[in-house]
Formats: sequence, C-alpha cells, structure tokens
Amino acid sequence: MKIIWRVILIAIAAGIILSILGLSMGASNSLYLDRRGVHTTGNVISHIKEPDLESFNSIYIESGFCDVEFINSDNYGIDLYGNNMEWSWSIDEGMLKITHNDSARLQINFGFMSFERNYAKVYFPANTVFRSVTIKSSSGDVKIGGYEAHEQDISNAFGDVEMSNIYGSNIKVELNSGNFKGTSIDTQILTYNNRFGDGRFQSVNASYLITDSNSGNISLIDCVFDDMNLKNSFGDITARNVTSAKSMLRVNSGDIKIAGDFTGSTVIHADFGDIRFSTSLAREDYSYDISVRFGDITFDGDRMRNSSTIMSGSTGENDLKITSSSGDVFIEFGK
Repeated sequence: MKIIWRVILIAIAAGIILSILGLSMGASNSLYLDRRGVHTTGNVISHIKEPDLESFNSIYIESGFCDVEFINSDNYGIDLYGNNMEWSWSIDEGMLKITHNDSARLQINFGFMSFERNYAKVYFPANTVFRSVTIKSSSGDVKIGGYEAHEQDISNAFGDVEMSNIYGSNIKVELNSGNFKGTSIDTQILTYNNRFGDGRFQSVNASYLITDSNSGNISLIDCVFDDMNLKNSFGDITARNVTSAKSMLRVNSGDIKIAGDFTGSTVIHADFGDIRFSTSLAREDYSYDISVRFGDITFDGDRMRNSSTIMSGSTGENDLKITSSSGDVFIEFGK
C-alpha cells in the first residue's frame, strides 16, 4: 500500500513540474470546455463598458457561463466581461440585445488555478418600464430587479435566480438546477418550474401562481393570490401569512404546512408526508372533506387515531378538501 501511495505522489509531483515547465516555455495556460469538447487557449479578455447609452425599452440576453445582473442607475449602460468569450451587443428598435459569439464554455485558468467568472451587467434608472425582458443563461447566477415589464421570460440551466421589486403581467421562471428567490413581485401570472432546487416567494402578489418543482422545497411568506396551484414531486411546501381565494397543493413525497386566509376552494393532497393546515377563518366558514388512508387526524384540537379516517361537514361557504395516502393531518381554525 505504501508503494502505491509513493507512486501516486511521484506522478502528481511530476505533473506539477511538467506543467510549470510547459507554462514557462509558452504553453497555453487555459483550458475551456464547450459542446465540442476540451480546448486549449491563451487568455483573451473581452471587456466592454458603455456607461452612457441611449435608452432601451426591451432587454434580451443570451449568455453562456456568465453571471447576469441588473443595476439601477441614473443612466442606461452595460458592463460585459468575458475571459475567452467575446460579447456582442446592439440596440435595435429599442431592444438591447446581448449575446456571445460561441457555444457555452467553462474556462479554467491554470495561471491562477481558479475558475473565471464572466458577467453581464445592465444599468438603467429605477422603475423603468420595459416591453419585455428575456434572459437565457446556461450557467451562472441571475440577479435582477427594479423595473416593470409586461412579458418576462427568465431561464437558467445551472445557477440561482434572484428577482426583487418587479412589476409585470406574465412572468415565467424556469431553472434546471438552482435556487429561486422572488421578493416584492406584483404580476398577473407567475409561472415557476424547477427540476432541482428550492423556490422562495416573499411579498408576492399575483392573480395566478403556478409552480412545478421536481426536487426541492417551496416556501411562501406574506403573499396574496387569487389562484395558486402548487405542485412538488420531492420536497416540502410551506406557507406563512398567505391569502388565496383558490388553492390547490399537491406533494408526492414531502410535508405541506400552510397558514393564512384560504377562501373559496382549497384542495390539498400528499402521497407521503404530513399536512398542517391553519387558517384565521372559523370552523363554521368551511365545508370540509378530509380523508387519510394511513395516519391520524387532529381536527381543531381533537385527535382521531385510525389507519383509515374520513371526516366531512357542510356548514360554510368555503370548501376544504384534504387527502393523504400516508401521513398525519393537522387542522386548526381561527388561528
């Protein structure tokens, strides 16, 4: 075993020495990965900084391995940085368009032994009204806010998305792997899809909220909806101080814990996990239908132990339907 470790250490040391010799003799100090494979290249820095542009009324950004950020400023402008990635931009008929000239790539600089972080920053006055905002990111974090736009389409394959202080009519957010945080958003329709990552919504006011999460938690705090439809395959759904006139929540594997004012129709289902429902409304305000296949029901302080329990009552104008395949159900009124 000691001989094996010695061979490994010698091989590592030899690799470091050969790398240093290669760099000193002018060899490329960088590798980049794109859809065509791994390539060597020298460092070519592309840095475009335009702090005083004409105004634009739409934004379209298509980036590879890059962070995207919107910054409120007195002027319209851009700041684009790319290590071995060339940027191109234009303003045509009021649309600011930012793209890169090659397929997405991951840059590794052996001169500093670090991952280079490219970025695209867009500057505009606070509360600017845009016709549309579109961002298509392959990898990197997206942080945007401080504007209003009718149509918004934000997608990120690998990285987080943070949106704040935004007004809109139709907002679509799609992530493949990353977390989402939405704060102070006012819109008619908000659609959220995420394969792997958490979604956090705080101070969101929307006519329709539609979420579809494959793996990750969904949390809502201080939100108001006319209609919310939440679906989560693997992960929890939590809501605190939420008001909704129509609600549908479904979890395949995870807990559901919601508290707030839920009027109209409220439908909750969990295949595997507990359900906790708490509302400020009185018990008499609801007609309810509760079914548990394997688990207990605690209904307004009264606990019923049974492997198969069904409760129903018809007194109020609001409908509450809760079904659980395997898990306990807790229901509180007037809280």
